[in-house]
Amino acid sequence: MGGRLHNALRFAGRAFVLLAIWGTIFGGATIAYYAYDMPDIRQVTQPQRRPAITLLADDGTVFKRYGDLAGQRVTLKDVPPDLV
Repeated sequence: MGGRLHNALRFAGRAFVLLAIWGTIFGGATIAYYAYDMPDIRQVTQPQRRPAITLLADDGTVFKRYGDLAGQRVTLKDVPPDLV
């Protein structure tokens, strides 16, 4: 019986080492795949700006400006019916 136990432990040890090697390869490939898909860290720290929208009157004067650059939010009641 000692021979069988020794063989079983040897098989289990080899199986564990083999699984550890393949797990390391698979884990490394998974990390490399997701690391390749990550955004550039230098661009993450730069703030994203929404576009500013400027509404002009017929004569070219600025009617309303909103977005990240300036102004407050424009509600529907503030917009003339011709623009709605």
